[in-house]
Amino acid sequence: MRRESIRVSKKNYHSSGKKKISQTFQKWLTVCVLIAFVISGVLTFWIQTRISNTDTNRLLRLNIEDLKAEIERKSDENMLRIARLVVEDIETSRQNDGGYLRMIAEKYHVSEINLIGTDGVIYASTYPDFIGFDMASGEQSAEFLVLLNGQRQYVQPYQQTSYDSSLYRKYAGVTSKRDGFIQVAYDAESFQEDLKEQLEDASTNRHIRNSGGILICDEDWDVVSGGNGYTGKLNDRHLINAVTSHPEGKPFSVQINGNVNVVCMYMTTEGYYIMAILPQSEVSLSRNVSVLTILIMEILLFAVVFSMIYNLLNKLVVQNIRDINYSLMQITEGNLDERVEIRTNEEFDSLSNGINMMVEAMKYYIDEAARRLEKELETATKIQASMLPSITPVFSERNEFNIYASMTPAKEIGGDFYDFFFVDEDHLALAIADVSGKGIPAALFMVKSMTLIRNTVQIGIEPYQVMEKVNNQLCEGNEAGMFVTVWLGLYEISTGKLTYANAGHEYPAVMHQGGSYELICEKHNLALACMENMKYQQYEVQLNSGDKLFLYTDGVPEATNSANELFGNDRMLAALNECPEEDPVQTLHKVHDAVNRFVGAAPQFDDLTMLGLDISK
Repeated sequence: MRRESIRVSKKNYHSSGKKKISQTFQKWLTVCVLIAFVISGVLTFWIQTRISNTDTNRLLRLNIEDLKAEIERKSDENMLRIARLVVEDIETSRQNDGGYLRMIAEKYHVSEINLIGTDGVIYASTYPDFIGFDMASGEQSAEFLVLLNGQRQYVQPYQQTSYDSSLYRKYAGVTSKRDGFIQVAYDAESFQEDLKEQLEDASTNRHIRNSGGILICDEDWDVVSGGNGYTGKLNDRHLINAVTSHPEGKPFSVQINGNVNVVCMYMTTEGYYIMAILPQSEVSLSRNVSVLTILIMEILLFAVVFSMIYNLLNKLVVQNIRDINYSLMQITEGNLDERVEIRTNEEFDSLSNGINMMVEAMKYYIDEAARRLEKELETATKIQASMLPSITPVFSERNEFNIYASMTPAKEIGGDFYDFFFVDEDHLALAIADVSGKGIPAALFMVKSMTLIRNTVQIGIEPYQVMEKVNNQLCEGNEAGMFVTVWLGLYEISTGKLTYANAGHEYPAVMHQGGSYELICEKHNLALACMENMKYQQYEVQLNSGDKLFLYTDGVPEATNSANELFGNDRMLAALNECPEEDPVQTLHKVHDAVNRFVGAAPQFDDLTMLGLDISK
């Protein structure tokens, strides 16, 4: 009957006619890859468009602001030059009547001249109505009073005048040798005419990328300087309407020269429109190149990943399932009381048959498995013990300190561990930890924690940084919700400085030369693997010649006797202080003996782990 059952299973294994798992996986993997590619392509296009637009806006703004600053500088310099000439003529002639001022204004093509005394009041002007005006009474005019406080010249930007909102002028003030200062005003057409020659070539040699440029127009839309095929009067209504309908400093799209789509930005200064223009084709080019490059790389990457996953599935999953099922059917005897009925694919159909037969066979091997497990636990205990460091020749040859540690697990396999090793010739790392729980799960978590801590310390970062990094690593995939308390220190041998961090562990005990053991009760941080992105504090203690450090897990103070009493920190300190001059080996043995005497016949409640460090005298 058993052989017939096996033969039937083999037949079903090869000829069930169900769809193969590799075919199902190939279908859905293709769908997932295509969906991922489409989503990635859309996101890439959107991100690159945002980046391209941001870069374009920044480029246009930088060019405009640079040219704007240059125009304002040249305008201010020209304004001050004219103002100084006016002041020089007035001071030379020593006349200040209105007729003379109007003659000077006509000579230099300025619109207004005002003479202001040291009291800030206009006492002569080309406008008789201005005489007697107190400069301090107007917001714009009050700005010129800095000329009465030591400043020798001041230029106001081109703007609306406060006394006539329809009138735009640019004012400059220069101190006078007589008294007070002289204020000169320019209309836009006057100072723009003076600036025209200086600005004609201001944007000619300015290029934005390959074919973009700068266009400067005055308030009448006469082209002062620029490229893009514009000269004389600007008659491109699309561009003019777009500029007048959009705010300054904001990019907008417009079609110029009849059929060229461009991105444009403008600002105004000194009565000029400064327009930065860049063809849309150039804006899109960098984005398209980036998107195309990324998409090509993604296609290659997806193709490689698809091929690897598909081949690995066939090799490591499908074929292995078939091999396991065939082996199970060869070694199994008997029928099953309870059957596995997973038959969605040919492979799982065969695997179900094999598992069902294996369960029957397992009934006869439970005892053997139990004995084997006991033996494996003994082996695991030895392996765990071998993982903990010992006093190798590397440590015994160092005469700066003396170190010793011990661990007595409560079960065959413990969840405590300690570690000490050199990070470099001058830095000794010390660690002691207690994993939640006991037995194999705690031992596995202990191995993972110990390995991560040792590897992370070796990269040369501070103890608190090690805690933060290892905490996040342990939180990943911690479905069992385990955690570990850790005390981690870094002892600098040359200086005696011990920096350490404490993740929910017991307080360390320190004895300074000539004193007694005392607990260092710093603020506890949360144990590792409890919560991601935790921040850990770091502490520092100075260890000098003759000082001692004692580290332990909660198995020492929480050791419980038959009366349900705890050994406690006080008894632990008392045991330590009974042997202040003894080396770490003797110290740990005496503490262990004190715990044993206290516990008596009661079972060991927890793992008992201790580490002692003596600084050589």
